[in-house]
Amino acid sequence: MPAELTAAFATLDANTDDAAALDPARQELATGQAAVAAGDFDAARAATAEIETLNARVLSQYELHIVSRPGEQSGFPRIPDDNPRAQNYYLVVEAIAPNGSKVTLPITSEETQRTKRVEQWGLRVDEATYNRVRADKQDDGIIQNDVVGRKRRGVLDREYTVPTTGASITEW
Repeated sequence: MPAELTAAFATLDANTDDAAALDPARQELATGQAAVAAGDFDAARAATAEIETLNARVLSQYELHIVSRPGEQSGFPRIPDDNPRAQNYYLVVEAIAPNGSKVTLPITSEETQRTKRVEQWGLRVDEATYNRVRADKQDDGIIQNDVVGRKRRGVLDREYTVPTTGASITEW
C-alpha cells in the first residue's frame, strides 16, 4: 500500500507543476502515509484514489464550445429562485477533446450544489457576453466564436476566454 500511494503521487508530480493539483495531492499523500502508519489501509487506499483522480484531471484536455446546432439551445436567461429580482445568463457548453469527441465531466450546479456527470451544461456569463453570442447566432444561425474556454493538459482547472466565474447549472 505505501508503494501504491507514493507511486500515485510521483506520477502526478511528473505530470504537472500546477500547485492547484500538487497542494491537495501533498495533503492526500500525508493523510495516506498517516493512515498506513496507523494500519488503516482503507483510508490509505482512499488517499491513493484521490491522488489518481487529480492525476486524471491533470491529464485531460479539451475545449469548451457553445452548442450551436440547429434545434438546440445555445443559451438562456434564468431568474434564480432565491432572488426573483435578479437575472442570470447562461451559455450551453460542451467539452470537446482534441479528437473531436464529447467529454463527459462532473459539473456542480450552483442552484442545487449537486454534482452530475454531463455532456452539456449551462455556464453563467455576464449579460454583455450572452447578448453578443445571441446576436452572433441570430445573424446567420451559426456562432462563429464558439470557444469559451479550454482545459490544457498539465493543469487542473479550465481557463475561460469569456467573463465568467465558472458557475454552472446542469438542468434548465
